Formats: sequence, C-alpha cells, structure tokens
Amino acid sequence: MLQNQPITIETKKKLKSLSRLMSHFHKILLDDAKEEYEKANGNIPNVYLYFQLVLEDKHFAWLRKISYLIALIDEATSVRHPATEEEARKLLKKTHSVLSLLDESDEFFNQKLQKALSKNKAASLIHNEILSLLRMKSQLKITRANERDAEALAKLAKQTFYEAFANDPRNSPEDMKAYTDKAFSVEQISKELCDESIFYFLAKIDEELIGYAKLKPLSQIDCVSAERPIELCRLYLLQKYIGKGFGRSLMNHCLSLAREMKHDVMWLGVWEYNYRAQKFYEKFGFERAGEHIFQLGNDPQTDWIMQKRL
Repeated sequence: MLQNQPITIETKKKLKSLSRLMSHFHKILLDDAKEEYEKANGNIPNVYLYFQLVLEDKHFAWLRKISYLIALIDEATSVRHPATEEEARKLLKKTHSVLSLLDESDEFFNQKLQKALSKNKAASLIHNEILSLLRMKSQLKITRANERDAEALAKLAKQTFYEAFANDPRNSPEDMKAYTDKAFSVEQISKELCDESIFYFLAKIDEELIGYAKLKPLSQIDCVSAERPIELCRLYLLQKYIGKGFGRSLMNHCLSLAREMKHDVMWLGVWEYNYRAQKFYEKFGFERAGEHIFQLGNDPQTDWIMQKRL
C-alpha cells in the first residue's frame, strides 16, 4: 500500500525535474501573455504592476493553473511538508492530465494552452519534454518482503517458475505441479517470511511485482568452503522483463547486502540444463563448485553449485 509510504528518492527526483521544467515552461508562456497584453493595453510601467496583473487580471488567469501546479510540486518535495508516495503519484498524474489537455472540465484553459503551443516553438519543445518526463516509468524498486506479501509472492513465485521450466520436455506437468504446489503455497511462503533466517526481496516497477529474490544467510553445503556463506536460493523475473537489466539490478542488490552483512561467499544451485541462468551467474563471477540433487516432484535432477567470493 502507498497510502502512508514516504515519498521515494526516485519520485522526489522526478518531481524536482518536473518543477524545473514547469517553471521554465511557465516563464515562456507568461512572457507571451505579457507581450499580448502590452500590444492591447500599452507597456506595463513597472514590475509591481506586472505582478499585480499576473495575480488578478483575467488576461493572465489561465496561467494560474500552471503556477498552482508548480506550487504543489514544490511543496511535495519540501522538507517541512513532504508528500507521501501516493500523493506524489496523484500529483504527477494530475499534471499529466492538465498538460495533455485531458481535463474536459476546463475547456478555456485547454484552448489557451493549445493556442500558445501552436505559436511558440520554445513552449512546444518544453511541453514535449515535460510530457516525456511524465510518461517515464519508474525505476526498479527493491524492497524487503514481509508476511503481508505472502499471497502475491506465492503467486509470482509459481508463475515465474512455470515460465522458466514448464516448456522444457524434461519437466513433466505432474512433477512441476507437485513441486510448485508445495514450495509456493501461501502457507509455505508465509512460514518462510516469518523466519528471521530467510530474506525475501521484491522487485517492482510502478507497484507491479515483476520479480523476487530469496537469500539465506549462513546456509551451508559441503562443496563450498566459507566462514560466513550466504545462499542465493532463488532469483526470478517475469518472462517479459528478462533481458532488460532488472535481473542485474536484483543480483547487485543481493550482492551488496551480502557484503554489508560480512559474508565471504555467495553460493547457489542452478539446473544443469539452465544454460541461460548459468551464463548470467558467470557474468557476476560465479564459478562451478560442485553439484547436488534438486527434487522436482518425483524427478531427482542435478543442480550445479556455483559460488562467488565476496
């Protein structure tokens, strides 16, 4: 839930970039409006009167919608009254709606903005830059899972396991079902989330759960020699997100945590026929150290044990 979640560093950076662009955009539009006013009414004699006109005259009224948004954006990133993540996202969405001319309740503003964009190239360029920023998806966010995540995590774990292995003819549907029904039941995941010796991490993009990792500190296996080993039990992404750099980010998060916790070796098991995963781990410096049996239903499969010195 985002309701009480503090604004993230990423969202805060996005709002600050938006504030900078919006301020520039507003100045261009304001200069245009001032020029139009002076053509009709003569030169504005001083800054004080100009300021009063901007605040009160109907000629400048439509621009107050943009200045109000800028004020809200600046307040959202302030130290004294920072927005929550939910409030910040609503503000981003509203800004996008206003500048995309999607707010049908204010046709006057839409017409004025459309006219300004059509006559001023600089305003149009900044406007496009703002919309591009607003359309940008958030960066990958990695957070520690807790018991409340059990159902969503169990569903994701089962889905990613099937995507990874169900199409291989060596894995029968019966063995796949037997393993996943047990390993990825809500009850089993809940139990593991309550276990202080197990760490689950969730990878999200715009609150969409796209992957996860499971770590088990001080997990031992005979072929790995270490004083403080840590096992990377699982690292999975939804198929559509593989190859986009998110797996690398999730792995780097796990490695960083392992180093912070003063572990000297990270090890993992990978199916002997999972060549893509083996190459992925090799890129991070993992080397084959041995093998063990992974029981998939009634099928005893061989996993390579790979390790990396930290």
